[in-house]
Amino acid sequence: MANIRKRKNKDGSIAYTVQIRIKRSGQMVHQESRTFSPTKYDNPARASALWAKQREVELERTEPWLQAEGAGMTLPEAFRRYVAELEASPAGIGKTKKSALLGMAGEPMLQDVAVTKADSALLTDYLRYRTSGDQGVAPATALQDLIYYRLMLDYARVAWGLPLELQYVDDVRKVLGRMGVVGKSEARDRRPQLDELDRLMQYFHRPRAQGGHRFKMEMPAHLLVLFLLFSTRRLSEMTRLEWADLDDDQNILVRDMKHPRAKMGNHKRVHIPDRAMAIIKQMPKVKGEPLIFPFKPRSVARNFERACEHRISSIEDLRLHDLRHEGVSHLFELGWDIPRVALVSGHSNWDSLKRYTHLHKPEPHDKYAGWGWLEKLGIK
Repeated sequence: MANIRKRKNKDGSIAYTVQIRIKRSGQMVHQESRTFSPTKYDNPARASALWAKQREVELERTEPWLQAEGAGMTLPEAFRRYVAELEASPAGIGKTKKSALLGMAGEPMLQDVAVTKADSALLTDYLRYRTSGDQGVAPATALQDLIYYRLMLDYARVAWGLPLELQYVDDVRKVLGRMGVVGKSEARDRRPQLDELDRLMQYFHRPRAQGGHRFKMEMPAHLLVLFLLFSTRRLSEMTRLEWADLDDDQNILVRDMKHPRAKMGNHKRVHIPDRAMAIIKQMPKVKGEPLIFPFKPRSVARNFERACEHRISSIEDLRLHDLRHEGVSHLFELGWDIPRVALVSGHSNWDSLKRYTHLHKPEPHDKYAGWGWLEKLGIK
């Protein structure tokens, strides 16, 4: 930290200047200097060396640079401030990221811990706690927390000027990754079988005596499920589609399409396959309602979950997002090439698209040709 330089005065005497500079995470957080001349000290060389050692110890103990504005901020305060500033930014913040950050802000283990005092031991204990017990999260969720935690620290270092060291976060990820506490999610290749979809349709069309509403349901869940499949859309995207964005060539603008960096304003035009278009044509246009599917994503998801769990259908390990996998795989099985499939799914590269591709047969075929429910529902 300390650098001692000697210089000759005009009268030929030698003075010594001690300069102290302290950096944290590549940024200068403190600097000061003091000169020792022979007019004040009998032995300026010895005096400068002693002062430099004493001052270094004092600075390490008191860390005066931490008294800057925001230095006493706790982790929960930092998480909430980070969320607020991202929400106010042009890019915005994704729902998943916001939920994870606010979740960490509410964790008892992280309360009253200053951002500048958090260390590898605390982070390791927290992630172990998150993944422990029957209610523990999966390693992929813990890794997501770790990634968002690091992003917050990096932002605080740059935007708020806090003297933060990020290396300990990378060390924790490396060590806990070897232990399996954090890790990437396993790619799913689950696709619904026709008999499973049959049971789903039977559930949605069960008679009133069995709790059903047939075709008079306020939410046409049967059509929504099939639209997600044949359009390859995400649930959140489907519920944002607008009539005004649909053109005569069966192309539609998907607003705020999911993207690893651009959360808001990533609008992309995609193509709607014929079977998905046939479902859109069955949706009523309501005056003053811009949305094609004016339903809350969570309500659609709950309907799907109840359908899978009901005794009529009894379908295990099928998630709503698996329908997107099914839709992409089905287009490839029809013989579509990568650019045409990507035009429907909205993927920008093959690496992303192939995660949704799980072919059952090498030769082209139409899995849904002759499926009775398509004719019943007016879908060709």
